[in-house]
Amino acid sequence: MVVHERPAFAGLRDLAFDHNLVSAVFKTRGPVAIGTVGDTVAPGISFTGNTYLMDDLARAVWAYGTYPLGRLQWQGKGQDQAGVFKTW
Repeated sequence: MVVHERPAFAGLRDLAFDHNLVSAVFKTRGPVAIGTVGDTVAPGISFTGNTYLMDDLARAVWAYGTYPLGRLQWQGKGQDQAGVFKTW
């Protein structure tokens, strides 16, 4: 999996993750997309133990097969259920 930098990302650029497990600190401002999209989600991709530092926690920025998802929808798909979500 590779995360590509978008203008609103602060500090992330083309990060590759091994073993389909993503654990990182995502610091964002403005409209962004975090996750994975496509006709089907690749098997075994899991976002766990991440920290999200965002300017607006109510913004739907997550993607897991579909986009956009709000935080509760993201967690409802089994992603980052114990993640840390904070404003900055």
